[in-house]
Order: sequence, then C-alpha cells, then structure tokens
Amino acid sequence: MKETIAVLIIIIAFALAFLLRKLVRKTKMTGRTRILVIIFLAVAAVYIIIHGRDDSSLLSDLTPDSDQRTDYWPRDTMIIKQMDDLGTLQEKKWKGLSEDQRIATLQRVADIESRHLGIDSSVKIRLKADELDNTTIGLFNANEMTVSLNSIYLDQGGPYLMIAATCHELYHGYEFYLVNELADHRISRKQHTYEKARQYLNEFQNYKDSSSGFAGYYGQSCEADARSYADEAVVSYRNQINAHYGRNAINDKQSAYLIKTPGSGKMFYVTPDYNNVDGSGQ
Repeated sequence: MKETIAVLIIIIAFALAFLLRKLVRKTKMTGRTRILVIIFLAVAAVYIIIHGRDDSSLLSDLTPDSDQRTDYWPRDTMIIKQMDDLGTLQEKKWKGLSEDQRIATLQRVADIESRHLGIDSSVKIRLKADELDNTTIGLFNANEMTVSLNSIYLDQGGPYLMIAATCHELYHGYEFYLVNELADHRISRKQHTYEKARQYLNEFQNYKDSSSGFAGYYGQSCEADARSYADEAVVSYRNQINAHYGRNAINDKQSAYLIKTPGSGKMFYVTPDYNNVDGSGQ
C-alpha cells in the first residue's frame, strides 16, 4: 500500500511539472525567467515526492494497530456472531463436556481474542491441558506460542474461571507478539504500540517471578495489563452469553476447589485468585 501511494505521488508530481512547463513556454517570458520557473517546479516536485512518501508511511504505520485494521473485530460482535459455538460455555453445558471439549471451547475464545487484539492470522496461539503447579491455573509458553491450562481446574473449574485464565494468558501471548514484531522492525516509533512493546521487552529481559517478591511480580506492566484485559474480557463473555441464553447461564461465583496433590494423595481446598491465574510465573 505504501509503495503504491508513493508511486502515484511521483507520477502526479511529474505530470504537474510537465503541464506547468508547457504553460510557461506559451507565456511571454525571458529565457532566464523560464529557467527559474522550471527550477522552482522541479524543487516543488521533489518536495512533494519526499513529504508525500512520509505522509503515506505515516498512514501505513498508524493503521495496523488501530480499529482501522481490515482484520479487526470488536469482541462483542464476534461473540454474538459465534454464539451457537460458544453455547457450551453455559454452566449446564460445561458440566457435561470432556476435557478435550472444554479445551476446544476455550480455543474458540482464544481465537476471538487473537483477532480482537489484531494478532496476525499467521500466528496461532494454541491451548492445551497440562499438569501444572496446584496454585497455577494457566501458563503461556513463548517458545511454543501455547497456553497451558491446569487439568485440575479444567476438571473442577467453571467457565467463568477458565475464560478469565484463557484471556489472561492469551494477552501474555499478545505481549510476546508485540515484542517479536518490534524485534523484526514491524513496529515503528509512530505506532501507539511502540512504547508498550519496548516496556514489555524490558520486563521480559528482567522478569520478576514470585520468588523475587510478590509485589515486584504483581506490579509489572505485563502482569497488570493481562489482569485488566482478562477482567474486561470475561465480563463481555458473561454479559453476552447471559443476554442470549438467560440469566446466570454463566455465573461469577467464587468457588473453592478440592485439590489432590499429585504423588501424595493429600487433599486440600484452594480458592483461586482470578487476578493471579498464572500463580508463580507468566
């Protein structure tokens, strides 16, 4: 797009210069005056080419991370369009799903969020069930571009909790996506995601997990942004699904889960923190 606009500007500039030159020849001017006018027109054409290319670059740089994207969809619009497929997020439906079916349903949520965030369609963030630490509901793996959801919570957790975990971890995927785009020079200083990408890069290079102090871990922008994003997202899913299927099709009640420690067989209750779904890490 940027190259096309630049070519058009060049053609228009030279066409304008040619026409004006023809006009100058038809008027009564001395040879010296004609030369000065032609020089002026040439300088003007060069100015238009240079600044026109800058303007076209600015236009191109602004559109990829804004709602002007051709592949951008508001979340609520996509939820409504895919309501039939998302019906399995209702409490009564969710209880009858197998682990694989729950992962498939949450994968639809992840795909909606990827498109909502503007992640390129060539980048697919996949969900899978995994055995994680008892206090960890989900984790994002930047090397594999996957979200792992704890099998314990997939089995015992309700849809509200699992949507929140999916959206939180998916946003971590978006953070790494921005960092990769920055590294590949696909984000310029003119784009509004530039500073965020720089901030995330700095935090990932100096990441603080909970072993270095909960306050340090919890206060990082990469974590705070993921929490805020998930909070907003899960409310959208609950509101839209409840509006379509009826009140409390999804509820947000906080539950305590009976957890069995792998290997020891000991049982204990855990009340998950919606704001800290990835426990001791990302």
